Amino acid sequence: MLQIEARKEVIGVHFTEIAELEQPITRILKQIIRDGRKYDLIIGDDTSGRIPTLIIGRVLNAFAQEREQKKIPVRFADRFFETSDEMGKIFEKFSKKPGRALFSTEFIARSYTLQKFGRFFLKQDIVYDVATIGMLEEENFYRDNMCLPDSTMLYFDRDHVVHHTPMVYDRRFLTGLRRNVCIEDRVIRNNRSVRYYATSARKDVSLFSERITDCLRGDK
Repeated sequence: MLQIEARKEVIGVHFTEIAELEQPITRILKQIIRDGRKYDLIIGDDTSGRIPTLIIGRVLNAFAQEREQKKIPVRFADRFFETSDEMGKIFEKFSKKPGRALFSTEFIARSYTLQKFGRFFLKQDIVYDVATIGMLEEENFYRDNMCLPDSTMLYFDRDHVVHHTPMVYDRRFLTGLRRNVCIEDRVIRNNRSVRYYATSARKDVSLFSERITDCLRGDK
């Protein structure tokens, strides 16, 4: 039985917004591991999905390491990747095209971003799954309106469907990145406060990645 320790008992947490991601991400990863999914690439929606994606990537790679499997690359691209060619630059570094990818974000509203990434994966003939912390609509809405392939799994917290999230995506100080700008201008530079908060957020990512890994390891 999956047991998740109460967040208030966690010592050393910097941001409650990240702490609130622990339970839904744990349940999402439990589904992925249960289904035996193996990914060649994890793509995070930048910047809104960066924090959840970092946690998911760390946990899946911890298990990959234990099984002596190849490390899964974790990369980021924003919804304007078509004009900036961010995805093209990511894929040109692969000697072999990924067979299955995981697209990760914090929240799906009307699915505009997801549709763009889905079209890209399908055009590249890449099987993909989706992991999201929260959704505005029910799963059937996205399957009916986005024409998700039957092979695509939509992973979310089925025990507690989240129609709102901690809005990590709206806290740029947690990522140290600007939203909706080209990749060259995305990193916030020369701002010591933002860099301090972003560094603290990364420590939370490490903390909860370890907690979730231990939790899932004990659930086997």
